[in-house]
Formats: sequence, C-alpha cells, structure tokens
Amino acid sequence: MKNLFLLFIILFQGFLLSAQQSETSKTISGKPVHEISGINNRDVSFLFWQDFDGGLMPPTDWTLESGVTPQTWMLGDSLIYPPTSGDYFMICRYDETYNAAGQDEKLFTPIISLDGLSDATMSFWFLFSRFWGIKPNNNYDLQVLMSLDGGTSFQDTIWTELSTDTSAWNSWQWVKAEIDLTSFVGQTNLQFCFRYVGFDGADAAIEDVAISFVTGLNESVSMQMPLYPNPASDRIFIPGKLSRSVTVYDMGGNLVFSVVLAPEQNEINISKLSAGTYNVVVVTEDKNKSASTFIKH
Repeated sequence: MKNLFLLFIILFQGFLLSAQQSETSKTISGKPVHEISGINNRDVSFLFWQDFDGGLMPPTDWTLESGVTPQTWMLGDSLIYPPTSGDYFMICRYDETYNAAGQDEKLFTPIISLDGLSDATMSFWFLFSRFWGIKPNNNYDLQVLMSLDGGTSFQDTIWTELSTDTSAWNSWQWVKAEIDLTSFVGQTNLQFCFRYVGFDGADAAIEDVAISFVTGLNESVSMQMPLYPNPASDRIFIPGKLSRSVTVYDMGGNLVFSVVLAPEQNEINISKLSAGTYNVVVVTEDKNKSASTFIKH
C-alpha cells in the first residue's frame, strides 16, 4: 500500500513539473489549449484574408524583413502546434544563440485600401508566452505596426499582446485579437507589419489574419449571383474575374464562414457544412454586392 502511495506522489510531482515546464517553455509544442475568442459574432464580409495555407514563405504579396539572428518568421504546421484552421500558421521562434543585438523580425502585409467602407476591423489569432513576455519576464513583444503611406514609414503601433485582456488567457493558447480600423476608413495606401522584437524571449505565432467590414443580408443587393451546381455536396463554383469576399449564412442569418477568392478563383469547399439551405453574399473588390442561395446535400 505504501508503495502505491509513493508511486502516486511521484506521478503527481511529475504532473506538476510538466505543468511548470509548459508555462515556462520557450517553444510552442504539444496539444492545443482551448481557444479564447472574446469577440462578438457579427455578420461580416471580408476585405482581406490570409490563412497561410498556400504554404508559401513569405505568402504571396507579403514581405519578410529579417533581423541579425538566425531565427525569423517561418511557416508552422501541426508538427509544431495545431493551427486554428487549415494546415499552416506563421511562427517566429526565439533565438537560441542569444545574439546581443536581440531579435527584430518583421512580416509585412500587402498594401490594403479601405476606400468605400464605413467601418473596418482587423482580426487574427496569436500564440504567446505570458511567462517570458508579460510576467514575471518582459523579454519580448508581438506588435502590429501600421503605415499610412504604403510602407514608407511605420509610426503607429496599433496593437501589442497587452492590448488583449491578459488575465483571460494562458501561455501557448490561441487567442483572437481584434483591432478597430474604422478611424482609417477611406485610406487607400495602408500596410501592416507583424513585428517580433526582444531578447531571450520565446516563440510567437499568428494565424488567420483578416480585415472585415459589417454587412447583413438585409442590406441592398445589386444583383442575383450565378452559382453552380445547386444542389451541391462538396463544392460550389462562383464565377468572377475580380477578387471578392464570399460570406455564407445559414437560414437563421448566422454567419457560417467567409473566404476571400483571388481573381479567377471560383471554387469553394462546402464539404464540412451540414445538410441544409444557405445564403451567400459576395462583395467584389469594386464594392459590387450580389447574393444567392444553395442547397447542401
């Protein structure tokens, strides 16, 4: 009986040690922790979307500016940590060489225009270490910088990890961040920079970067959109030659998902949807809106 008790104590101490190592670890690894959103669900359309699932580094039309250390932004996958969706995310590993200059790694979005909108919101998921980046250590930061002149200067830091409610999430937990860009509506030459900066920090990651604007099915729709096949079981095709956001709603008006289609990209995967009837709203890059309905077998 005493041996069983001692075995229990050893296992329990091992569990506590494992938990401590998880909190103080500098590297992202292991099973996903519960995701924290804190974002109210809204009917939105997407002006910009990057989920990094193209598997390119840097992604198309993005730019990487590496610092002096060996580690910089790179593609991450489920072998490192499970993404929030799809196959890939973007991660910056910490510098194990402890270069005295520290890390300053920058990943730039394409140029983005908010012309013609009445509101805009940037959102993304991030992973970060509270232990190494907030408390008890403040060794590194994850920042979002913004340029109003197409990347010539980045004078505004519009977000850091402290912009979220830091009491609501733990280290190595996907957390959703949201930045209100409404005050910049009308700007046509915006660029954003995801910056990892610090010394003796830990890993940081981002996923599903989006810029959205509020819409709804009750808004005016300019035309009826062609869509085929209908009914469909695994995919639908929406013809078009311009970039466009596609937003799918259930018949209760609830947002199901949104994607951004590149020019000449027409196919949308619906295989994971439950059987039923869905509404689709499409907004092109020149702000024309159309709608349709399809049935998922």
